[in-house]
Amino acid sequence: MRAGLRMALELLSSGAMADDVEALAPPLTDDQHVDAYIDATLGSYYHYAGSARIGTDAAAVVSPALQVHGAEHMWVADASVMPRAPRGLTQAPTIAIAERAAQLIGQAAGRANALIGVSSAG
Repeated sequence: MRAGLRMALELLSSGAMADDVEALAPPLTDDQHVDAYIDATLGSYYHYAGSARIGTDAAAVVSPALQVHGAEHMWVADASVMPRAPRGLTQAPTIAIAERAAQLIGQAAGRANALIGVSSAG
């Protein structure tokens, strides 16, 4: 990270953007200053999705019913089930996934209660 930051600042400082680089980053005189700058400014703008993708093939982690393959009573209801990250923001599709999961979990709970004779009526 240090080497990459120093290289980027050096390249930017050598051309038409030299004045802007001074405003962007303070003088980074040693590794301690570089590390502090990295810690203060590093972040991710990536929308994480697809790490536990939904599907029916062997590589899928979650079924179309949002249940983890091979695990009873375990559902995943977040952006990780998306097979690919959407082009836009992930908030709206994640809310839709969570609402669908709530329906599916409620249905499963109703079936389980029916099997053991528990009534959901007050």
